[in-house]
Amino acid sequence: MQHDTLQQWLDWLEHQHPKLIDLGLERVSAVAERLGLISPTATVVTVAGTNGKGSFVHSLGALLKASGQHAGLFTSPHLLAFNERILVDGQQASDNTIMLAFDAIFQASQQLDISLSYFEYSTLAAFYVFNQENLDFWVLEVGLGGRLDAVNILTPDYAVITSIGLDHMEYLGDTREKIAFEKCGILREQTPLICLEPDAPDVLSAACSSHRSLVIERDFEVVESSDTVALTDRIRQCQIVIPQTGLSPASVSGALMLATHWLDIELSDDTAISAALASHQLAARFQRFAVDGIEVVADVAHNPQSAELLHQRLSQLPLKDGAKRIAVFTMLNDKDMDAVIDCLKDDFKAWFTAELDNPRARLASDVANAIHNRGIHMISVSKNLRQAFARARSLCQPDDQIVIFGSFFVVAELLPKLLPYAKLPSIE
Repeated sequence: MQHDTLQQWLDWLEHQHPKLIDLGLERVSAVAERLGLISPTATVVTVAGTNGKGSFVHSLGALLKASGQHAGLFTSPHLLAFNERILVDGQQASDNTIMLAFDAIFQASQQLDISLSYFEYSTLAAFYVFNQENLDFWVLEVGLGGRLDAVNILTPDYAVITSIGLDHMEYLGDTREKIAFEKCGILREQTPLICLEPDAPDVLSAACSSHRSLVIERDFEVVESSDTVALTDRIRQCQIVIPQTGLSPASVSGALMLATHWLDIELSDDTAISAALASHQLAARFQRFAVDGIEVVADVAHNPQSAELLHQRLSQLPLKDGAKRIAVFTMLNDKDMDAVIDCLKDDFKAWFTAELDNPRARLASDVANAIHNRGIHMISVSKNLRQAFARARSLCQPDDQIVIFGSFFVVAELLPKLLPYAKLPSIE
């Protein structure tokens, strides 16, 4: 198919398949087989979990790059550009490279009379790009669940489960046990497993027992402070202290455990490890900006589990006397908004919500009512997020703080306004 730009391809992909989310491996496996993508020679690390997947993928990528290994990273969703999803040695794939991959996938799917979803095209495009390179590792983030996700057409050499929370319940089930079952679907009989969920449901606990595994709170411990993360390795009886990067501390620590225990990655000392991790920042993971004397935090927290992590991070960043913290916030319809608000309702003096230009978005009036029902009365409703952010800024004095959160789409809309400003450390 002839498209002149990557954006034209993406616009076409959004509408050419009858379902936005179409779980199952048969169709995508057939196209991957036709393209010769099923059996990569590189080591494959597959990462599933409710939260913390991107943090793990990027942390491991940073460690691999620092040690001289060549790695392809696949993550989703993106914030500002589709190219963010496909990295080779830390660099985004070019528009032309991705377009060539899309065209090859289209030709193969046409030959097989198979229709693929947007995410299936994205996944196969990453595999196609990686297959053109001489890579040592493919580090792959599962999009949804695990068992029936397109990433799972590959047999992983190592599997990672970062967390189990109640999200995407319409697809994965309405209990943590059911969701854990879906995420454990990335495992094969002999796949080594990294488990970063301290409260593992039975099916995940059983997998940890039956597989070679490294398990948080059993084999290693993670202690977070305001500016550091201390990883205690109980197997080797040693400790490393690394700076906060804004990423999930458990995911960063899990990546380090995998790299040093099973991948034989050697970095000279703690300083080299810290430098490697600090070099690979991930946007909108408690990302801080100084905007005309006001601190603005962008965070993609969008479900109860990530909201709890945001609450913890905010508690480590106390305001100066008399300063106030303001939320710019909305959510999608399929997310547990009530639980997110309950987790964070005491953290903010005022809430600014707005209409989000997304078919899955909640009405701003519904968001405002949910906030008001918790006894919060300083609420502003705007016609769009840019207006909400402008109104929040107009209420602020120096040393006040604005926190933007609730969805990847919320942050993506406002992040371009923040990027010209100076970035602050993740947590001081």
